[in-house]
Amino acid sequence: MEYFKISDQDFWQKIDDAYQKSGGIYKLRCIEKDGYLSVNRLGGGDEEGILYIGCAAVLSYRLASVRKAVCAAFSIDGYIDSNAHPVGAHFYRFPFLKVRLPYNRLCVTLEPAEVTKDNPDAHFRAENDALAAYCSQFGELPPFNLKLGGINLQTSSVENDIASS
Repeated sequence: MEYFKISDQDFWQKIDDAYQKSGGIYKLRCIEKDGYLSVNRLGGGDEEGILYIGCAAVLSYRLASVRKAVCAAFSIDGYIDSNAHPVGAHFYRFPFLKVRLPYNRLCVTLEPAEVTKDNPDAHFRAENDALAAYCSQFGELPPFNLKLGGINLQTSSVENDIASS
């Protein structure tokens, strides 16, 4: 799967060139030698190393905010607002994460969703589906996600799986 390194000075431009003004979801990960850093979860190890799942109507615009916030948290490139995105705020509040998840190994993978006039919320639905799938697999959200988005646990398979155990 193609990834874009946050430390790349042309991060935003590479995403814009590849996806133009596409919407969809993005997943923050940390690169290891042979893939992604495994993340221990209640439901087992997440070998895909997903740290955060987010969405945007225009991926390149939102990911520019992600990069600025992460750079601010790591005191890189002169950015100062780590609250520009929740991921940056997480690194700022918990400095030990900067050691475990080095700036030069952070990346995002993208999954486009066709946001159109007739389907303006496609990116939100794609994010909710991805978060629900993650919760179903691991019993919890990715570590940097602080909310379930629009997932209705009363009607999702997550609650049904819990009730049946």
